[in-house]
Amino acid sequence: MADLFLIQNTEILDLFEIKINDYEGYLRFHGSKNLDKDIVFNDRTYLYIPSEISNLEYNSDGKQNRPTLTISNINNYITNFIKDRNDLLGCKFYKRKILAKDLDPVNFGGESKNPLGQGISNSFISTDLYIIQKKNFETKEKVEFALANVLDLEGVSVPSRKIYNDSCQWQYRGCGCNYGKVNGYDGPNVIIETNPYTSLTQINSDYSLTDNLIVWLKPDGISTSGQTSFLQYGSNKKFTFDLVSSWTNQGTSTSTAIVNPSFLSTKPKLYKNEGRLNNQNGVYFASHVSLIDQMKITQSYSGVNLTIFYVSEMVNKAYAANSGAGQVCVNGAVSRRGLCSSNFVLGFYDFRTDTLYSNGNFLPLGPQNACEAVLNKPIAYGAVLPTSSGSQTKFIVNGETKLMGTTYSHSISNLGINEAFYDQNSDIVVYEVIVFKSLLTDIQIKAVSSYLSNKYNLPISFSNTYFNTVEKTSRDYFNAEDGNLGIPMADENNKLFLSTASTNTKLSNYESYNIKSLVWKGDYKSDVQYKQGDFVKIDPDINFDFNEKYMIKNYELPSRFFVCVSNNGSKNIHPLSNTNIWVEDKCSKNLNGCLLRFNTSIINIPFGGFPGTVGYDYKLPS
Repeated sequence: MADLFLIQNTEILDLFEIKINDYEGYLRFHGSKNLDKDIVFNDRTYLYIPSEISNLEYNSDGKQNRPTLTISNINNYITNFIKDRNDLLGCKFYKRKILAKDLDPVNFGGESKNPLGQGISNSFISTDLYIIQKKNFETKEKVEFALANVLDLEGVSVPSRKIYNDSCQWQYRGCGCNYGKVNGYDGPNVIIETNPYTSLTQINSDYSLTDNLIVWLKPDGISTSGQTSFLQYGSNKKFTFDLVSSWTNQGTSTSTAIVNPSFLSTKPKLYKNEGRLNNQNGVYFASHVSLIDQMKITQSYSGVNLTIFYVSEMVNKAYAANSGAGQVCVNGAVSRRGLCSSNFVLGFYDFRTDTLYSNGNFLPLGPQNACEAVLNKPIAYGAVLPTSSGSQTKFIVNGETKLMGTTYSHSISNLGINEAFYDQNSDIVVYEVIVFKSLLTDIQIKAVSSYLSNKYNLPISFSNTYFNTVEKTSRDYFNAEDGNLGIPMADENNKLFLSTASTNTKLSNYESYNIKSLVWKGDYKSDVQYKQGDFVKIDPDINFDFNEKYMIKNYELPSRFFVCVSNNGSKNIHPLSNTNIWVEDKCSKNLNGCLLRFNTSIINIPFGGFPGTVGYDYKLPS
């Protein structure tokens, strides 16, 4: 920061701080004309934002002055900052003075490099405290605030806490709200879904399907031999895969599923998931111009009624082999085909039209960005294929059955990946293949779909009433030493975390993140792999000044809770840095948000009231 050399040894700098709230801490900045960069004092960074204070007066006649704070609005920074923060009205504003030579050594490039002399103090020369009273005006160039002295009582309303018909003034989880802090109250009852089937073997037993299971390829039947490496398209990042040598069929037939080596320059690769799909492995089939990975399931299906399930996800970013073939991106110009034979395709995705097909019947999917995401959303596909044209053929997506018509009858000879269509081969990861030599009923289809949903943490499309449900309270989540920390319920818009609407009519009008179950993981740790439904706690870390008379002890500030809502899980992604993966448990600050947490016979919320009337107690429940 060469500009610091322009400052004289006796130069006094003004540092500004706005305390936003107990959760977000301080906005720290400076507007020194001698400096046009951020500076560091006491390990705290003060942003460079051109700003100034005017109309400062100091007198002894008792009159309180009304200073004006003007801040530059470059790139609408201040406009965006104050937009959802009530224009910062009522926030405390600090003007602190320091000697320039007392800035931290990092400003000058290290210890003993301070051209202004040896710093002798890490405290402020003086501190002036004001309250942001109002916003005078706001333009593209600047925003001006009127400041009031804390002793200036003009304009203060009585009572100081305004009462609103449907707007809670208490701090969520803090004093007055009490959620997670009420002695003897275990919190609301939340409904957790439990999957009725976690084992295909149990389904086969319950529905007498064991003898009909002729193909069952699952993750624990994959054998590997050797390795290969690929470069990610457009980068030098290398991926190393174990090569799949065989995939054992664990159905009742003695035949095995084999990798057909006829056209292989490489072999299919073992794809390992970390945090995704409950850490289940799959087989990655690559298609890079001349490098085509193939698999054929050696079974005969002639004249046999079939019901097929398989879990897969399409890959829309290819890799380049290290053999010098170059880096190839197979994207919108090529369609993707799933499990197929010479005359049948189960799952066929066209990136050009964002459409999923299966034998001419299309189902729109959400947009997919070719060459951006490595994997698309995993899906549990299924098909019911009769040999007689009088029976209905069905196509299944995540448990939802869609009729394909009554005229098609199959004549499949073989099934496989990249086996039948050499013009449009797929980059695809296959996780499980299940083939029954019978036409499964709707209830049996739902049973298998629930098994796949549980195993791979996939959503299901049929009614949640098919699942078993149990009720839990805070006592079921937190240890005795934790006390009642309060179960996360919803975000600030009352969007529920748990998918309980179909089992609780009171919640039927609420949106949901459709999470089946919540799992308490304690304090957030960056090295932990989290899954969808895991929730963590982050304690406040606010830099309070030691001499502030209103200082609140850190342990009395409410903790913040975040729920992992992403199907892909999270590792080393802080909850505050990604709101698509982590969603904070917040209250909507209205009665609906309150009723979600306190609608019990223990705590009665009167009309227009909030539980601030309940005695506040930070003690752990006895």
